Amino acid sequence: MSSVMTKPAHLLPILCVLVSACSDTLEQSGPTNAISVVPTNDPEKTINLEYYPSGKLKSAVFLDTDSAQTVTTQFIDSTGHVGFIMVRTGSQQKHAVEYYPNGRPMGLTNFDSTTTGDAIYYHSNGQKSEEGKWINGRQLGVWKHYSEDGTLTRLDTLD
Repeated sequence: MSSVMTKPAHLLPILCVLVSACSDTLEQSGPTNAISVVPTNDPEKTINLEYYPSGKLKSAVFLDTDSAQTVTTQFIDSTGHVGFIMVRTGSQQKHAVEYYPNGRPMGLTNFDSTTTGDAIYYHSNGQKSEEGKWINGRQLGVWKHYSEDGTLTRLDTLD
């Protein structure tokens, strides 16, 4: 694994905890749907904060121009719950986690630069709903589907 990939992986948990813990307190007064830039000690790194019209935090984006990587945390409907967290290099999505409003994972994806990788999706109760592989942006190969109680219900082979 290159050092380019490990930088955001190290920062992701820190950024997620920081932003999640502060989402209720990072409110703004003034213009709605505004984006503010938070300076850091490193001019190659910035944090952009976007707000809902209510003034609640909508998203926080950590940008590292050295490596062209971004870590985005998006919040759901100004409730403060995390909707998704995504790591990108350039325009390519690398890792993403989407969440239900109850805080449980909805889906996990891990892609390379060709949008090829593994994906796992979940029911809102936390049980796995399906898993499989994306290849060049398409679902291919064997996909397993599960009921809400976690029982394997179907196998699909996609080509």
